[in-house]
Amino acid sequence: MGLLVLVLPAYAVNFAFLVISGRLLGITAFGIFYSALSIINILIAPAVITNLFFARKITLSTVKGGYDAALPHFAAYVRYILVWGGLAGAGLFFVLLITGSALGVESLALIILIPAVTVSIYLAESIRALFQGLKKILSLGFYTLFWTILRFLLGLFGIFVVALPWAGLFGIFAAGLTVFCLIFFLVIKKTGMRLFRNGDVEKHANYTGIVSFSASYTVFVLTMYLDNIIAYLFMGRTDLGLYSAACILSKSIILLTNPIVQVFFPVIVEQNVKKAVQPDTVIKSFLITLLLSGAAVAVVCFSPKMVCQYLLGLPECNIPLLRGVAASAVPICILRIIVLIQLGKGYNYHTFLLLPVILLISVFLFLLSDTIVWYAWGYCLMCWIAVFYSVLKTWPFGPGQR
Repeated sequence: MGLLVLVLPAYAVNFAFLVISGRLLGITAFGIFYSALSIINILIAPAVITNLFFARKITLSTVKGGYDAALPHFAAYVRYILVWGGLAGAGLFFVLLITGSALGVESLALIILIPAVTVSIYLAESIRALFQGLKKILSLGFYTLFWTILRFLLGLFGIFVVALPWAGLFGIFAAGLTVFCLIFFLVIKKTGMRLFRNGDVEKHANYTGIVSFSASYTVFVLTMYLDNIIAYLFMGRTDLGLYSAACILSKSIILLTNPIVQVFFPVIVEQNVKKAVQPDTVIKSFLITLLLSGAAVAVVCFSPKMVCQYLLGLPECNIPLLRGVAASAVPICILRIIVLIQLGKGYNYHTFLLLPVILLISVFLFLLSDTIVWYAWGYCLMCWIAVFYSVLKTWPFGPGQR
């Protein structure tokens, strides 16, 4: 309950950051800014899984050997981020540098900051894994809230001063790096740098499966942000800005159901290990997800003008667009439950079954990219197709891989 009390304000601050950014930047620049954030959100998708993975390692080590036995796993996590994240970030930079003009990335600063922000978020997320693994729930909540507020302040300060998308990204980068360095300094002050020079943990710890696990969840997040990526590539900049502003709501509705996932996923893993995933657990998760996401969408659909004026601050309200974008949140939330059931059962490659659907969605959205309202409703329709396709290809009950 304490975590929820702290996390909900963090969600509100994050929502306010996007809304105020849209007002400061204007429609065109905000479309570019939100598209960059969408790319970053896809790139950081594995952080959700790696955090759970290393939090579990930290918890088990704490039970067996206390605090000192758990910290080497945190050190291993940080080393992996610095080494592999650094290499991946450098590779991404060169890819964006070479293909930037073809992809419509107009700014060198954006090309530099997209990989930099991604790595800084991974580093900041490692602290969340540490607190979660040590079961310091209040510390986790305060840390999340502090990070979100700092990102809000630094991001908006950059946008206010420079009035360009890259300035907001630089604020996000600075916030992530700052909160990581603060906690990291406290840890090394207690343990000494010897902890982070010792490679024994990687030699003996079982980290197999983490790559396929993370890549699989990334495919789902790609589906979640595919509409923003296709819009960035093929829409006019004004339409992109309008669509991105409307997307603040749909993505926030998905974020609203995150606490369900955090509770639901460990239960699925435990049930699968003991015997089989219980139907009542799955049904409850689906019903709660439908209730929360459906209620939020209903508010948008029945009070679109209020949402436009008081929440999004849009000068003009395209009601069909707003309703179409909001409605897509429901199938995405359901699809995430299906994906996590399969991952919880040990089917690490399940989500790759969505790749043909992702290709179909991409082609379909490209054909609709000239008509923004049809584009929104077309994406919603394709998300429901992805849900039905996943249900036909998988079965949520029964035992998974042992």
